[in-house]
Amino acid sequence: QRWRGLDPAPSDGVRVRTADGRVTVHIDLVTAAADQAAAVGRAVQRAVTRFVAEQTGLVVDEVTVSIMDIEPAVR
Repeated sequence: QRWRGLDPAPSDGVRVRTADGRVTVHIDLVTAAADQAAAVGRAVQRAVTRFVAEQTGLVVDEVTVSIMDIEPAVR
């Protein structure tokens, strides 16, 4: 958003490091009990890798996703 002059999105739980034109991203997230945590983590990794590469042109070395909590299903 900053590149386009927009207000930045909330970034709590996201850390990005760049060095020599390469990017490493670490994401902490919470998922719902109805979702499969491993599948959510993999989907986030793929989506972030693709988006960062497309938007920045940088090489994405790594996207690490940590599932910090699984919220119980609402009854």
